[in-house]
Amino acid sequence: MKAEYFVDVCSHWCLVAVPAVQALRDLGVEVEVVYAPLNDGKPLGFTNEMETWFYKRGAGAYGQTLHPDWCEGPDTSTWHANVSAFVAGEITGDQLGSAHAMMAAAMERGVLVGRAADAHGVAAAYAGAPLEEIERRVSAAGIHDKLIAGNKRLDAVGADERPTFVLQNDNGDRAIFKGVWQRDAIVAAAQALLHDENAYRAAGPSPY
Repeated sequence: MKAEYFVDVCSHWCLVAVPAVQALRDLGVEVEVVYAPLNDGKPLGFTNEMETWFYKRGAGAYGQTLHPDWCEGPDTSTWHANVSAFVAGEITGDQLGSAHAMMAAAMERGVLVGRAADAHGVAAAYAGAPLEEIERRVSAAGIHDKLIAGNKRLDAVGADERPTFVLQNDNGDRAIFKGVWQRDAIVAAAQALLHDENAYRAAGPSPY
C-alpha cells in the first residue's frame, strides 16, 4: 500500500499531521512526501497579524501554541523553506524527517525560514551538510520545476489544501483526505485499505 502526503513546510496543519504520517509508516505503508509550495512559491500576501490569527484559530483544533514569526509580511513566501527542506531530504534520503525539521524550526522555535539564509541554515544543520552545498542544490537547474510538479499533482487529485493525503492499496482502492490532519482518521482508513489488500492477497489469483 502507498500514500502520498502533500505538504508545505510552513503550514501549521502539515506540522500537526506529522504523527499521522509516522503512524502510516508504522503500519508498513510506503509514504511519499510531495512538496506543494503555497502559491507556487510566490509571496503569500498575508500580514503577520493575519497569520497569527490563523494559528490562534488552529490552536483551538490541535491544542498547540505555534509561532507565526516566519511570515513577516505580505512579501514573505514559503519557497525558501520548502526548497531547502527538499534538498536536505535528498541528501539524507528522508524527506519526512527533513520536512519535519523545517516545520519545527519555523513553527516551534520561531526561526525566520521565509528568509533564504535562515532556511538554508536549518537544512544544512539537519542534513549535516555544508551550507554551500545547500545553496548550490537549491539553485540547481530543474529544482523549481520539481517542486511545482507537486502542486500539479495536488490539483490533479482535486485538492487544494496542505496537508492532503492520498491512500491507495494494491487493489486500486483509493481514499483522498483533503485538509485532514487527524491521526485517528488517517489510520482508520489505512487499516481498512490494508485489510482488504491482505484479504485479496490471501485469496490468490482468480482461477477463472
